[in-house]
Amino acid sequence: MISARTFVTVFKRTVGTIVLSALTIWVADWLILQIRVSRGGGVDTVSVRHHFAVHIKNKRIEQDMQPLHDEECVRSLFSHNDEQPCWYLEKHANDAEDVNSSPWRFWNDQ
Repeated sequence: MISARTFVTVFKRTVGTIVLSALTIWVADWLILQIRVSRGGGVDTVSVRHHFAVHIKNKRIEQDMQPLHDEECVRSLFSHNDEQPCWYLEKHANDAEDVNSSPWRFWNDQ
């Protein structure tokens, strides 16, 4: 049987290792992106079309399609400089966003 002190020590080390690993991966990704940008790369554009599914009366849904436009993205694993990674934009280039047009209520009176 493991004592409480041993369990807490192992738990703290495990959490510390996970946090340190995640931080190391993010910093390495940022450094690689900075090197790519300094060499003239690392930034790209992806063609994206936004769809809006507007919920209107009588439980109908109206589709609102925006024209195709290019969005700037970064060639990295994570978002940097307020731009999404290109792999994410390529995967979600035609996703629809639900928009509820009914008035907001604090309570739910269905």
